[in-house]
Amino acid sequence: MNIDDVIGRVEGLRREAYVKAVMRDDVIGCIGSHAPFDALNSLGLWAIPVHGMDGSILKFSVEEGLCPLVDATVTYAKTDKCPLIHSSKIIVVDDFCPVMTREMSKLKDKNIFVYRKGSENALFNEIFRVYGNKRLSMEKCLTHSMLLNKLNTLIEGLKFRTELTGMQVYILEYYTKFLDPGERVELISEISREIKFSDEPEKFIPVRVQDGAGIYRQIDEIYSGRKYRILENFCDINGNYDFVYENCPYCEGKRINYMRED
Repeated sequence: MNIDDVIGRVEGLRREAYVKAVMRDDVIGCIGSHAPFDALNSLGLWAIPVHGMDGSILKFSVEEGLCPLVDATVTYAKTDKCPLIHSSKIIVVDDFCPVMTREMSKLKDKNIFVYRKGSENALFNEIFRVYGNKRLSMEKCLTHSMLLNKLNTLIEGLKFRTELTGMQVYILEYYTKFLDPGERVELISEISREIKFSDEPEKFIPVRVQDGAGIYRQIDEIYSGRKYRILENFCDINGNYDFVYENCPYCEGKRINYMRED
């Protein structure tokens, strides 16, 4: 197995998801790492991340003072240029970022559900209303829990016990989220069988970020030649990140922006 070829194919999974999404009626978009992806998948829905992760859309933006992640997401939603957002009957936004919650809640032509601790029943009721007779079952929950445990073990192994580069690990971790859970486990398992694992955790430079999808290539250039790992939503003991988005009013760290296309 040529890992570079695999990485190239994996990066294409998001583009493939564009086509799949418009052909399915079970897509539910999620924004924020605290959104309940696992419970939603257990309902038989296709829960996928739909936040904007590139700067190409920003040339259409009319927003001011927003970080690039919020700006790109809102602009994609307003211009209807993202098939993933377009196909989501509900977009679940966690309440981690008040700005994202505020701006997405302003969208009148999208069904936005702000997910907070204790709002599970309200979310499920809205899902049943929109998607029909979706019901949690013990069998589905158990099957998905086993898949999740296996997936977490596989991802941790790739991240902490291999010689893969920081960018290779991040691409495998992020882009495989656009597969159904079973397909994701199958692909990561196949890759893991072809890679050498160390007995002890590898030493690496931790790169703490709010979200890496829109900036991982820039980070790879900054840490070129060094072994690093991107750690999302993982601040230091003082609550700071290594990199934070430009215009973020809540977090401290070196400011970074999306690459824009004018």
